[in-house]
Amino acid sequence: MDERNELSLAVSSKDDLGNLNVRISGTGDNCPVVDGKNVCNSEYAFQGNLFTSPRDIPVTLANTNVGSSIIDVKICQNVRCTERQIAIPVVAGAMTNVAVITPTDRVLYNSQVPFIIMGYDAYGNPVEQTTTTYKLSTNAGQIISDGNTSAELELQHFGPLQNYFADLSNLPS
Repeated sequence: MDERNELSLAVSSKDDLGNLNVRISGTGDNCPVVDGKNVCNSEYAFQGNLFTSPRDIPVTLANTNVGSSIIDVKICQNVRCTERQIAIPVVAGAMTNVAVITPTDRVLYNSQVPFIIMGYDAYGNPVEQTTTTYKLSTNAGQIISDGNTSAELELQHFGPLQNYFADLSNLPS
């Protein structure tokens, strides 16, 4: 597991309330795994005095999908309980892969082929925007972007809303 999905859940009490029952469960796009147990499938539970013996519990995520997960912590003293929910957002990482996709296998009017450029992080999550400018160049034909034709394209936005065309009209037969 890498640092991207390693967390820690500190469970403690500022007052000595004696022995408490703690139950932890979870939901979401990436099920929380608490101390090695997937809490979307079953609760993680323990008893203890959180004043004299606070706990620092390791938490990871079962997956690395963009989305969010919720950890639900319920602490009970006899029949009196308190419950807290903790949201864990997961965002795409740095772009590591690029795919050039042609949504059609046909050449359009004026020898143009439409294409889109998708960016992905190391886990396959789409990356729609970067702070780094990337360059796409061709040694045959031209790239059409926003009505401009060039052999090179500078990019910071990726995805299906960014449409480009490859102009193949000047290629040798």
